[in-house]
Amino acid sequence: CQNWRLTAGELARCLDLGAEGGCHRHSAQFAHLVEEWTAGEGMDVILDPVDGSYLGDNLKSLGLGGRLVLIGLMGRAEAQELVGRNAPAGKVVLEVP
Repeated sequence: CQNWRLTAGELARCLDLGAEGGCHRHSAQFAHLVEEWTAGEGMDVILDPVDGSYLGDNLKSLGLGGRLVLIGLMGRAEAQELVGRNAPAGKVVLEVP
C-alpha cells in the first residue's frame, strides 16, 4: 500500500485491512522497504500511474516474473523503451494508455 496522498490515518487503515506495508513518498524511499516487506522476493505487480522518476525503484522492486504496469506514460523515452520485449530479464513492463 503505497500512495502519494494517504494520510497517516489512511495508511494505518490500509494496514488494518491487510496491507503488509506502506510508506509515504516524502518520508521514505520505497525500494529498500519492498525488499523487507517481501523477504527479498520482490513485488508481483506494481501499478504506476505516475511514471516519472520512480522507474528505477519500480524495476528494483519487482520480483522474478513481476509485472510493472505503466498507466498513461508521460512520454519518457526510457520507460517507453522497456514496454514489451525490452524489459529487464525476468520482468514484464506493460503500458495502459
